[in-house]
Amino acid sequence: MPLLSDAKRVSGSRLKGRDRRAFSVSTKLTSEEFDSVVQASQGSGKAIGEWAREVLLREANVAIGRLSNEDLMVELVGVELLLMNALAPIIYGEKMSADWYNNLLNQVRDSKPEATKVVIARRLADRQRSQQV
Repeated sequence: MPLLSDAKRVSGSRLKGRDRRAFSVSTKLTSEEFDSVVQASQGSGKAIGEWAREVLLREANVAIGRLSNEDLMVELVGVELLLMNALAPIIYGEKMSADWYNNLLNQVRDSKPEATKVVIARRLADRQRSQQV
């Protein structure tokens, strides 16, 4: 039994800014596995199908060597940390030595994953607060 449907691609108009989704993937789960999927999807505030789609695509991208959104977010937060920590002393007229700069780079590399978690948690909390209003 094929996992991918034999449906032909449907050309034409886009739906809500995206291409039409015409293919399905299915699998069988045990009761415990299904409960885990339900909990995970509910925890993310998404329908099971949408949650599963995101997980499948994320894992597929990792498997073929693409960066995930989380990887990209870590790098963006790293750039933000570098800019904030490098520009402030320069604005105040301090000179930056090569050692100081190299230490800053090492600190940013070490702290950007944890800083990204804080940024994401803050964004999610802000989103939840705005949805409750």
